[in-house]
Amino acid sequence: RDALQQCAEIVNSGGAFRDIANSETGAGYLSPSEWRDALQQCGEETIVIDVRNKNEYACGHFSGAVDPQTSAFADFPRWVKRKADELKEKKKIMMYCTGGVRCEKATAFVRRFVAPSTEVVHLQGGIHKFLEEFPEGGGDCGWQGRNYTFDRRGALGGANEVGTSVALEVATCSSCGQPEGHISGRATCSVCKTPVPGCRTCCDKAEDQGEECRVDFYCGDHVGWREGFKRKPAAFSSEERVAQRVELQRLLSTYAVGQKHRARRRTLRNHLETLARLDPSHLFVPGTGGQEENC
Repeated sequence: RDALQQCAEIVNSGGAFRDIANSETGAGYLSPSEWRDALQQCGEETIVIDVRNKNEYACGHFSGAVDPQTSAFADFPRWVKRKADELKEKKKIMMYCTGGVRCEKATAFVRRFVAPSTEVVHLQGGIHKFLEEFPEGGGDCGWQGRNYTFDRRGALGGANEVGTSVALEVATCSSCGQPEGHISGRATCSVCKTPVPGCRTCCDKAEDQGEECRVDFYCGDHVGWREGFKRKPAAFSSEERVAQRVELQRLLSTYAVGQKHRARRRTLRNHLETLARLDPSHLFVPGTGGQEENC
């Protein structure tokens, strides 16, 4: 059976864009060719903003574009409010996203914080349409990297094919740090399972080694968990797991207060329980400065 469900937003903004009427979203379209020309003419009074999240930006972006360092679309309105004074100084604001949907609301929102004379435009059809028209990326001022997708493809290069000349590696591998990472759907954050950049060598190791795998990937939100949170803790020695438990306890203490960190506390506690089951002969004693004692 088919079912229809009404939703307030196509892409969740946390409610920040719900009062924006459809009549406000139809202005400022630039075709791919107009967008390329505008990029080539950018000056100090123009700013190019990537409306997507930081993982999408790391996969690929337009040359010179600003990364707001958001984790979700709901973070973007808060970034705009923080940067309102800087945006008011610009005469032209150019914005883009994957397919153009997010930009329709985002550009209308930005217009509320800048002078009426400020030109706020966005790429019609998004990166997807741009790469269809310019498979090579649009020149030196154009696209660099791959277009992040939200499915098993991970990311696409020019002409919707991975491996074309536009597929320049701009991200570092989130496991080994080598400058040849790309999002292919094979590497995901060990904590939250968000697709992240990974080099082919690390991805191959992660797939071939199975339960003995010691390769971990981390997104920007969880890179600080690298020393304690491992996807396959059984692949490590008992001594190494002791050190991991100490680090997880330290992380847990940094999120000790507030509803904001409730989910992180739960994730850390669950992983500590997993480590405890692997080493039942060790008991962590709170208040001992992060030391382990035998039962």
